[in-house]
Amino acid sequence: MIGRLTLLPAVFNRVIIPQKVFQEIVSQGTGLPGSLEISTANWVDVLTCKDFQKVQAL
Repeated sequence: MIGRLTLLPAVFNRVIIPQKVFQEIVSQGTGLPGSLEISTANWVDVLTCKDFQKVQAL
């Protein structure tokens, strides 16, 4: 982590992350760098994966 999350919305208007990634960063990563920033970021959209076969393939 380079402590530059502010670069993401400057380059990309919106950032989409899966629900699982959000949980890992915010819930399981409480107190770690980026956790608070991601939990309060209004430029992050959290989506639930619907095609689990594709997720498994990845």
